[in-house]
Amino acid sequence: MKLSNFVLWLWNKKFSILFSMIFVVMIIFGILIISQNSKPKISMTLRLNWILYAEHTPFYVALDKGYYLKEGIDLEILPGAGSNLTTALVEKNEYEIGYSSAPSIINAVDKGAQIKAIAGICQHDTSSFIFRKDANIKTVQDLVGKRIALSIGDAQTSFLYNVLPKMGLSRDSLKVVEFPNAITKENAIFTKDADVLSGYYLDQVARLKNRYKIELDFIKFTDYGIDNLSSALVTSTYFINQHPDLVRGFLKATQKGIAFMIEHPEQSADIFYKYVKTASREDVEKTIKLFIPLLHTPNSEGRRLGWTSPKDWIETREKTVGKKLDDDLDESWVNIYFTNEFLSDIY
Repeated sequence: MKLSNFVLWLWNKKFSILFSMIFVVMIIFGILIISQNSKPKISMTLRLNWILYAEHTPFYVALDKGYYLKEGIDLEILPGAGSNLTTALVEKNEYEIGYSSAPSIINAVDKGAQIKAIAGICQHDTSSFIFRKDANIKTVQDLVGKRIALSIGDAQTSFLYNVLPKMGLSRDSLKVVEFPNAITKENAIFTKDADVLSGYYLDQVARLKNRYKIELDFIKFTDYGIDNLSSALVTSTYFINQHPDLVRGFLKATQKGIAFMIEHPEQSADIFYKYVKTASREDVEKTIKLFIPLLHTPNSEGRRLGWTSPKDWIETREKTVGKKLDDDLDESWVNIYFTNEFLSDIY
């Protein structure tokens, strides 16, 4: 072989090897990308506190935008039938995550439930007296002698009885009409079997207005100095211990959903309304804009989304459950109810 031909052969061989190596690297890189995108997803269920309403928007935003899938979670969102039931089912590990009222979580833990709140979402109380606009009710003093609809054994009823004196009312000053569940309690306003119901303005005002086509008004408990943590995400200590990375991933996706809602309330209303039509699109947006200022308290302002303060848990326990922290215990004791450990620092 001539020297010139040998050099040419060697040169071609060199590039052939180089191109082959590049091709192999590209194939490996492609396999890694496909593997990353097709990694198995873990199925999880979020059990809500109640039937769907606009306070649940961050979960649907995160679901719709694929934030949960990005964290390896195939999430199913189910409506609830009251915070007490959701909390109990989460304790039994029938659902991985629950969305419950802070008082129901406190009550359950005080009774020995092995659960913890992992993020505080609605951090101000949304309790209210709800009534028809033609009921001639302007202040809580106008409720004296009125028929108030309550459902037997739910968290809202026990909470109401505890705070009535702080509003200058007594249990005897109201004509209590008891109903077996929250659904029949709500119907009482429409059927006029009651003049007023104790409920939540973020949820029931828009939904009942849409269902019954009646104009409603409400009085916030917070207008009378009654405020506490409202709703939180909760899971069992078993799930925390067994799946800490899933807890972190779930919260990161949820925090991202909250951040999007804050930045884009109108678009978030579109997303929620796509999934849920229990209220008008207009009322969904109004409710979201009422909800956003409730995401922090003065004690949690400037902190990560979902971060809750020990002081707020202590005050919630005292105000809603009527139990004060023992004198010989410091604030660290309240950590039996909640943890901020798994929240992402990004949001």
